[in-house]
Amino acid sequence: MLSLRVFNKKFIHIVRDEKFIDSAYRDFEEAAPNQNVFLIIGLIKKLKFIKSAKVFFIRPRVLWLFAPLSHFFAKAVIFHSIGSVFEENLLLKINSKTNIAWISWGYDLFPRLKNIEEYLFPITKGFYNSYSYSNETINDQLNGNFKRSFKVKPSNIDLISRINFISPVLKSEFNLLSNSFIIENQKYLRWNYLSLEEDVISKNSEINISGKSLLLGHSGSIWLNHLDGLKELDQLDLEFDQIILPCSYGDERYISLLKESLKEKSETIQLIDHFLPYEEYVKVLEKCKYFLINTERQIGLGNILFFLYYGGFVVIRKNNPVVEWMSELEIPFTELDSSDFVLVKGGDLETKSTLLSFWGKETKRSLTIDYLAKIGS
Repeated sequence: MLSLRVFNKKFIHIVRDEKFIDSAYRDFEEAAPNQNVFLIIGLIKKLKFIKSAKVFFIRPRVLWLFAPLSHFFAKAVIFHSIGSVFEENLLLKINSKTNIAWISWGYDLFPRLKNIEEYLFPITKGFYNSYSYSNETINDQLNGNFKRSFKVKPSNIDLISRINFISPVLKSEFNLLSNSFIIENQKYLRWNYLSLEEDVISKNSEINISGKSLLLGHSGSIWLNHLDGLKELDQLDLEFDQIILPCSYGDERYISLLKESLKEKSETIQLIDHFLPYEEYVKVLEKCKYFLINTERQIGLGNILFFLYYGGFVVIRKNNPVVEWMSELEIPFTELDSSDFVLVKGGDLETKSTLLSFWGKETKRSLTIDYLAKIGS
């Protein structure tokens, strides 16, 4: 049973049923045992992605009523992405004495910089305009007058001004945000999900990327511009025997449009639309020599780390924030002639060492302890 006891302050995490929450729970509980409460806003339902984290469901009305009293029970409130108008309004309702931390997932950051259509390329933009695209939000779980109360979207300036600490996946994303809004650099606090040893390497010590396929994207997200990516491949000097599109999760309407568009190319393109256990997904990755990411926003970083560590090739747009991150870490890459892409070859000892230093278990443990100390002060 959930109990928000006065004077027994804890770190309050606002989360959703997503695959990274188990690792977040593990890391925060290791850093501060029994000091974290993970909340999912909405009615109780069967969890799809969270397997091990201890989470509580809380009705939005209850959380809304308690928000002004947060200084009595919360050391800090941590938003694991801000993906709905309700969460934005809730954020501004939290008592000013309570620190607020935002761990961005990318999808909740880039639309604050410019309209999503500006990240889409011609073919995908046509898909976008063919239907009303929107991520499922917490507002879908609300009803009646309570839902209608949150149609007003707070300004990004008000939100960012209220947030005390911002943790995008990469520092280069914070730089983009800082260029668009006046943000003190002190607000940046490095933290994000996963560690290489626990979430990538430990389960896959015998990985051998020996196939000749190309992995196009990692999900059925419209941000990945799949069909435009296929067109770009005609201009890139890459040798592969098959294209694999993992679409086991993402926007169902967009995935349906992809299926319809690709049904006559089933001999050369394999679209995976069913859930794969992690071990089976790794076998798919082993078949792929290349991983192509056709987007200007950070996405699919887990797959990028996998290919960089195990020796595949990552093909990514020059102006993707991941390229700036690789430059800062001195991970070498080459520009592909007459294109907007760079090619990164992974697997060498220096790259592995760099990744372990930046994204390793010990680094992650130290970052998490520091993170909680700063937001809880």
